[in-house]
Amino acid sequence: MTYELDKSQYDGSVFVWSDPCLNDTDGDGLWDSEDPLVLKYGICNKMSYDYKEELYKEIDAQIKEDFSWVMQNKNIGYYTTKECLDIIYEYDDLITQLSNTYMIPKAIIQSVLLRELRCVDILDGLVDSAVINYFAYKYELDNYNNSTTQQYLTEPPTMPVFSKKDSSTGLGQIFAETAIKANNWAVDKKIIDNDIFDYNNWKDREIIWTRLKDDNKYNITMISIVLMWGMQEDDCLMQTMDRSFWKFSDEQIKAMLTRYNGIGDEAVNYGNETFKCYQIFNSYNKLDLK
Repeated sequence: MTYELDKSQYDGSVFVWSDPCLNDTDGDGLWDSEDPLVLKYGICNKMSYDYKEELYKEIDAQIKEDFSWVMQNKNIGYYTTKECLDIIYEYDDLITQLSNTYMIPKAIIQSVLLRELRCVDILDGLVDSAVINYFAYKYELDNYNNSTTQQYLTEPPTMPVFSKKDSSTGLGQIFAETAIKANNWAVDKKIIDNDIFDYNNWKDREIIWTRLKDDNKYNITMISIVLMWGMQEDDCLMQTMDRSFWKFSDEQIKAMLTRYNGIGDEAVNYGNETFKCYQIFNSYNKLDLK
């Protein structure tokens, strides 16, 4: 059984049809969740500015309900709920494309991005500085080890006290370690075409961490890859090899959101609260399909 593309609704960036259509890309005679996801299908359209104010009011009310006073005010000087929503609208073309490419409900990406932006505070910037110090030290050490003259004249550089090998960074607050694991998994599954990176190689780690920090589009793209990868992990609450993300149950979506934050009680709370914003975004996204 196949599904026909409704070309009348094609606007140059988004395919719109009633059901997903997979091809038998692995040659086993079936089209199923084991086939590499190389096609695009329409799970969403672009967001409309017509209902942006109503969406903001619902999202802001939900944030105030879920966040304590400390959580609501700890990031003063960073992103307000309105600014978070502005960023989500700014990158709506990309989020729409990611949703259609990887068959992920758009609201999952939106709700994670909102949550991570809303929780950014001064500590995140300080920890990022510690990682920058670490990489600067590694370059100094490399230069020292490669210079006989410098070795003769000076002592080797010492690791700064304020340094870290990795941190969650960028719009989606992703660790380089997490991004590398997710990237390598997606390359192996032929979901993306990219290089394989080695987390234990500090230069590989620096490449990924710096992109996560400085390249907003890359960071948002990695949100979608990390979400998919997380459902394959043994410690996911509802670990599954099924990549039929478009038909996930509410509990599977909660598990997907939870695993994005990690494991344990705090991650479960994160998943439950983020799911509430997922529902709000999802209800407004459906308006675009009418």
